[in-house]
Amino acid sequence: MYSGLNSADVVSSSCSLIAIMKYEYLLPTAIGLLLCLSSVHAKPEMCNEQHSMSGMAQDGAACMAYMPSWTYDAAKNACVEFVFGGCGGNKNQFGSQGECETACKD
Repeated sequence: MYSGLNSADVVSSSCSLIAIMKYEYLLPTAIGLLLCLSSVHAKPEMCNEQHSMSGMAQDGAACMAYMPSWTYDAAKNACVEFVFGGCGGNKNQFGSQGECETACKD
């Protein structure tokens, strides 16, 4: 069933990492064991993006919106609040601390 797989072959899924491991010494039939490593959480790529908090558009004009937002700071392993001016931005921007922590925090 799992022939051709080596120990600790790793495949990714949308929600977590799944390791497929063969324990031939435990399972004489060598069927294999599927482990979902729920304790291993791979952060989405957006959590690694640096968010610009300058409040300036690319042309140098000030962005005048006032949108309290949250961004994940990888160096602090924490979500930090900032005011988004409405220009530019990226996917590392959340409407609440809870949304940010759910997506990015360890």
